[in-house]
Amino acid sequence: MTDVVFEPTTGLNEELARQEASEQAQQPVVYVPMLALAWIVGALVFTLLRLGLIWHNAVGGAELVQLSGAWMARTGAPDDRFVPTLFQAITAGLLHWSDSEIPARVLAYASTATIPLAVFMLRRYLTDAGAIIALVLLSLEPLAIQMGSSASAMGFDLAVTMWLFVAVVRRDLPWWGWASVAFAVVSAGPTALPLVGAALGVGLARRRYPSWPVAVAASAGVVTGVVLATFRYGLGASGLHVAPFQLFADAYSQAWNSATTFDLFIIYAVPMVLGGMVAGAFTAYRLVNDDGDDARSQEMRLLLVVWAAVAVLWLVSSFASHSSVSIIAATVPCALLLGPAIVQAIVAMTRADWQIARFVVPLVLFLGLFFGTIGAGWVHNGDSPTALPIVAVAVLIVGVLAGIWWLRTTPSAAPTLWAFPMVVGGVIMLTGGLGVAFSGVGELVPSPTSPQQTRELRNILLHDLTQSGGQLVVHPSLWPDLTWPLRDSGTIVVSSRVPATAGAVIWPEDAAKPDGLNPLQGTWNILETMRPPRASFSDYYEWFTNRGTVVSTPTQAAVYVRPAP
Repeated sequence: MTDVVFEPTTGLNEELARQEASEQAQQPVVYVPMLALAWIVGALVFTLLRLGLIWHNAVGGAELVQLSGAWMARTGAPDDRFVPTLFQAITAGLLHWSDSEIPARVLAYASTATIPLAVFMLRRYLTDAGAIIALVLLSLEPLAIQMGSSASAMGFDLAVTMWLFVAVVRRDLPWWGWASVAFAVVSAGPTALPLVGAALGVGLARRRYPSWPVAVAASAGVVTGVVLATFRYGLGASGLHVAPFQLFADAYSQAWNSATTFDLFIIYAVPMVLGGMVAGAFTAYRLVNDDGDDARSQEMRLLLVVWAAVAVLWLVSSFASHSSVSIIAATVPCALLLGPAIVQAIVAMTRADWQIARFVVPLVLFLGLFFGTIGAGWVHNGDSPTALPIVAVAVLIVGVLAGIWWLRTTPSAAPTLWAFPMVVGGVIMLTGGLGVAFSGVGELVPSPTSPQQTRELRNILLHDLTQSGGQLVVHPSLWPDLTWPLRDSGTIVVSSRVPATAGAVIWPEDAAKPDGLNPLQGTWNILETMRPPRASFSDYYEWFTNRGTVVSTPTQAAVYVRPAP
């Protein structure tokens, strides 16, 4: 019988462990700082939320109006819808290469995608955490999402506004660089005007004037932009044009959205603007009491407060108009104010006493959610509540108010109250931003839109005209809505009378049928208009809880063709 002897393996195990440790030490280890990761994620969220709109968003609103103007400028015909911003002029040039809106949208997206870098350059003044939160807020702002990938005349506005603020705050541009800044501002739309006014006002109040080289360079940039706009960037002179002020006036007089500015503000921008106003008041209080920050940071915060105040005044004055540009002009400074303010609120919350608040805060949020669910059911069903649900809702309201009162009257737990506006505002912004970025079906922007059916109608009529001959005639009342979908259709006659040479006619539905022409069978929608909620709490609430309730109203036209000989 053979004896089997097991040798100790301790030495062998130690040798294997040393070899494994040596191999691991030779492998490169990449460490990614959390701060850098947060900036990367913020920039990706900002850019990706705007990317899909380039292809799937319908042409509508200000984009429909101003693309129509760009197409008319491309054909050489005068049209008031062409406002000579630099972006509008480039769009007219791109239409020589492609009759699609996609290239112009890509250009707008490319300029807007530089905003994360602009916010990154402000981190010294906003702090890294404040700047990242401000970037996230800008990422989720629904109306800015839509504008950032839109081929309207204001395609460069968001980027110009942010980079102007960077230039004014950092003050590290060489004197000749201000010529480019001034040219960019005067050749863009009106979004930067509140910032320009605030910067001039703060500079005059503090008696800080630009040097002569800077003043001369900026003046040269302004003059260059006005001269180029007056000559419409080579398309021919048509009177003096200062594009930002012209679009500022157009935002009051033209219908760039089917909803009013007030409707859009209530639905999309209340958390950002109201939160920015609260943050602005807090910032102004700190400035008055001299919080000890360096002079450059104090001046930046003063500029932000004045900028936001001017923009909010513009917003309030435009409530009756049909445009979102004043809302966007207000949300940008509000986001920059809110970023650092939210950081301070979070710090205060972490220092608060959560021993009891950790139960009270979730309970109040749950009761509020339960109350909102019951209210949504009443609104959707249109039923009058019975006695039992009314009592239940009353109990919920009392519970919510009692929880808030307890937190408010307990000094050590009072900072936890900031959780409620942050949660509610965050949910509203998140649903609005994601709704505009990904669905767009139940949203109010853009509206009105040009349906794909109108382009198909154009192809049908051109096919018929190649066989039967004649001209395409459009009624003047329908021409503004049909300019863009009928682009690249040869000669079009815009007339309130049907000439004898007409081969196809697009006519108002309620007008008499032209003699000698037969109706083209079908229902022809030339415009889709999203009906905003009525000015009542129940309608707004229903829309917030179920965006699918939005109603689309088509504008229809009658189409007639000449019978084949």
